[in-house]
Formats: sequence, structure tokens, C-alpha cells
Amino acid sequence: MATRLPQELIDKILDDLDGDSFSTISTYRSISLTSGYFTPSAQKRLLRNIKLLRRSCRQFNALLTESPHVGQYIRRLHVYSHSVTPITAEVLRRLPNLHTLKIDSDGLSSVADHLNTGLSSVRCLDLSLMQLRDVSTLLKAISLFPSLELLRLERVGLQDNRSKEQAPRLSAGTGWDWRYIVSLSIFNHAPIDFDFVDDPLIDRNNEDPNAQIAFEPPTEWKMLSLQALQIRVDNNIVQSILLNNLSGATPAAQLGRLRALRVTASALTSFEVIQRLLDKVPTTLEELVMFTHALPYTARHIDMSKLTKLRSLYLQVWMKYPHSSMPMQDEYFSWLINMFATMPDCVQDVYMNVIFGTQQEDFPLNVWTNLAKIFAQQRRKTNLHVVFGNEELENYAHYFQSQTYFKKSMNRCLGSLKGQGRLQIWTAQEFMYREKGTENFALFVMPELILSA
Repeated sequence: MATRLPQELIDKILDDLDGDSFSTISTYRSISLTSGYFTPSAQKRLLRNIKLLRRSCRQFNALLTESPHVGQYIRRLHVYSHSVTPITAEVLRRLPNLHTLKIDSDGLSSVADHLNTGLSSVRCLDLSLMQLRDVSTLLKAISLFPSLELLRLERVGLQDNRSKEQAPRLSAGTGWDWRYIVSLSIFNHAPIDFDFVDDPLIDRNNEDPNAQIAFEPPTEWKMLSLQALQIRVDNNIVQSILLNNLSGATPAAQLGRLRALRVTASALTSFEVIQRLLDKVPTTLEELVMFTHALPYTARHIDMSKLTKLRSLYLQVWMKYPHSSMPMQDEYFSWLINMFATMPDCVQDVYMNVIFGTQQEDFPLNVWTNLAKIFAQQRRKTNLHVVFGNEELENYAHYFQSQTYFKKSMNRCLGSLKGQGRLQIWTAQEFMYREKGTENFALFVMPELILSA
């Protein structure tokens, strides 16, 4: 008679198999058929991450009907837009331990239409490459997840119902990140001047940083309490409205537990809303990740002085001076210096991804001299990590010479920090290579923020 292995040993064997995802899936399938003792543990690992396609949705729903216990193994579900049907909502209701739900493209509207009851187990909602019917659709969908802690909005916008002839052409100053134009062009042939379909019209010449969109929450709605928020929206007006709906006078979420914020700011109103967000989380925020395409020198700088728990600051900033008669260079970069001057002493690490021009005069040496004075204050022990450029720029041969000049200048301006071992200077490729797989890489390059599945 065969002796049953202890469950702890079975789990240890399966844990040691974790490696290449494809080989692991094949191995788990084989092991689950080897012995009934291995089947539950192997199924649990095999089914924890599921991608739901249209052709498999009905089959998967049938499996859950025949074997309801399978639903409790699923922790992460990726729903593609073309797979969203009423059956998808039925599947979601059968996953009691679902932690992370990822929906791409146009799937959210369908989920919101078909799912008429909340999913209390979902802690992380990840929405990307999505064009919504209206802002209210997003707010309604978010309200279906009362236990939500991490909300990730990546390249989210509104549908454009105009003909191609009416759509605006690609132009500078649209608020779009040029690094993502190629991927976004799959969904939109040109940047959209967003029209609100079902929501009230907004005067684009007089942007209101306090604007909110009213929405009717579901019956017995419980306001969600976020721990992490990651948002990059294609249009700064839409972004401001979403942030205001999350933090305004009648919020759609509680932010008293927010520990991490990652946001792209592309307009003056964005910075105003971000500041109000920071003012609401002075004793909880630990991670702040902020991307900006141009320094908002006419706006009040971000004030971080009240963030008593902030330990890590990640900032991507375009440092190229516009070379116009206004503003003066010192005035243009003063926003950045003034922001760092408010940095609390509790910050342990600052990561700056600096995007700059190819001319030596584009590099403001006085900025780094002033930063050195801030970081060198006796009471401060903050480490400064500077990442130059990005992978796209490093593909240009003429960029290397400028990069070498900037690196030498940085070492000269920040020599006191370097002597204390509190300064690291990387090229983008060096950072990507040396830090890949670390928490810093995950946060800075492709952040999952604090929470994980």
C-alpha cells in the first residue's frame, strides 16, 4: 500500500517547480494526473492565473458548473475585450477568491453592463488601452468592486464618434506621450480631442480643476478604500475629472489608506488635483511616482512637506529648456528646485529619470548644484539615483556624446553626495540591465506599486 506524502512536502515539491511559465504549466498538468494526492495542489497552481478568450469562455463556465471548487483556485483573471459576454459576468461571480482582474481595450463597458452585483474579493483592477463611452462608465464599473485597493488606469480615454475627416491630426502639445504613439495608433489613427458622449459638456478653454461627473452608485453600494492608485489618462481634462471623482467633495473612493500613487501630469490642472490628493494622504503615502512631459513653471510647485511617511519618490521629467524668450532658464527650472525643497527628511530614496536634449546648453548645471545643496543638508540621509534618458534615445549615435558630457557634469555638481555614497548615476540601459528583477525596477520602469497579486 502506497504511503501518502505529507501535504507540506507536496507543496514544497510544487513550489520548487516554479520557473518558466510554459514548462511549469505542462508539468503541473502531468503531475495532477500522476496521483490524486497531487491533484488539488497542482490544480491550485495551474489555475491561479487565467486568460479568458471568447472561444474558451463557454467551456470554462461549463467546467465551473461541473466542478465548482475550481473557481476558488483562480487569483488573477485577464479578460480580453472580444471575450466579454453575459457568460463572462457569470464566470466572474463564480470566482470567490479572485484578487486581480485585468481588462483591456473595450471590455469594461460590457462588464459594467452585464455585472449587476459587486465582486467583493477583487483587490486589484487593471484597465489598459481603453476607450470608454463616458466617464460615468468607469465610475460605475469601479463601484462594482467595493474591496478594491489598487486601481490601475493605463492609457484610458473616451470614444471618438466623429468621422476620420473630422478627427484632428497629430500635433504637438496634445498631452500625448510620444513614446506610446505607435501602440496607441492601433486604436486611434490620430490623437482625440475628446468629446463627452453622455456626460455634460466641458468648456475646454476654461478648464475647471474642480470638475466632477455625477453618477448613480449601485444599490447597497459600499465606498471602496484604495491603498494604491496608478493612473495615466490620454486627456488631462478627463484625468482631472477622474481624480476629482475619487477625491472631491463627493468622492467615489476613500483615500485615507492610500499608500502609493503613480500619476502622469501633463497640464496645470493635473498638478492642482495631484496636490489636493497629496493633501488628503499626509500620514499614509509611502510611494509617489510622477511623470511629467514639461515643467509647469507657471503653476505652484508640488508641496511634499506634510507627507510624513513618504519613503520613495520616483520622478520622470523632461529637462529640455524650451529656448523661448519666456521664461528665463532659472525661472523654468525653479519649479523643480522648489518641489525638492519641500521633500520631508523621511524620504529614503529619490529616483529621477531625466530626459534631456542633445545640446550642452540644454543641461542646466545650476539645477544640479541647487539640488546638491538640498540633498547635502546635515539632517538628510536621502539617496539620489539619476537615470539618464531612455532606451529610445540611446539608439541614436549622437546621443552618446551628450550623455557623456551630462554624466561628467553631474558628478562634478553632486560630488559631495557621491563622496558620501548617496549618489548613483545610470544610463537607461545600465539601469534596466542591473536593476531588472528588483523592486526598484518594478516600481520605476513598469510599476505594480506596492501591492502584488
